[in-house]
Amino acid sequence: MNNFNQSIQRMHRMYKRGGIFVIFAKLLYRYHRIVYSCDIPYRADIDGVVSCHKGFGIVINPFAKIGKGTIIQHGVAIGEISGDHLSPVIGENCYIGAHAMVLGDIRIGNNVEIGAGAVVLSDLPDNCTAVGVPAKVVRK
Repeated sequence: MNNFNQSIQRMHRMYKRGGIFVIFAKLLYRYHRIVYSCDIPYRADIDGVVSCHKGFGIVINPFAKIGKGTIIQHGVAIGEISGDHLSPVIGENCYIGAHAMVLGDIRIGNNVEIGAGAVVLSDLPDNCTAVGVPAKVVRK
């Protein structure tokens, strides 16, 4: 696991501990914004290790839920559409390609691959591959 991943996990754990540790989580959040040009909030529900390819340009909504073992490439946006705080729930062991967008109140199953540049606006079942704009399942 690279330093970026360790730092993201450390930030999330500090926020969960509460108290003075929230201040340290906020400082790490600012560090990631400046050094890696990414917006991964300390409040986001990131379970276990999320592998981000150096993290450059990643934007994650604070209400998103991301499962263990998910790999997120650079330039990915995970968030809401209409400001209603309904964000995606991403399963375990997923792969999200570079510059993909996962938007809205949707559920991405376990072991799903999302191709580079795809725009996911609807639910995806377990064990599938989705590509395109808007994303369509091409393989199960």
